[in-house]
Amino acid sequence: MRSNKELMQQIETKRAELIVVATKEGFSAHRAVELSQQLDVLINEFNRRTSKKITTKTVTSF
Repeated sequence: MRSNKELMQQIETKRAELIVVATKEGFSAHRAVELSQQLDVLINEFNRRTSKKITTKTVTSF
């Protein structure tokens, strides 16, 4: 399993690649959309790892 630091590096690399492709080919280009989806997967993984789980308590009134 890669570390959070490695994951952040992958996110930054993928983001930079997306910017280059989208600038040259347009944001709706097939390759730009692919890269955007790959970036989404990486960001979602990072968010899952780092987000704190929110616990909810049921409040009952008497």
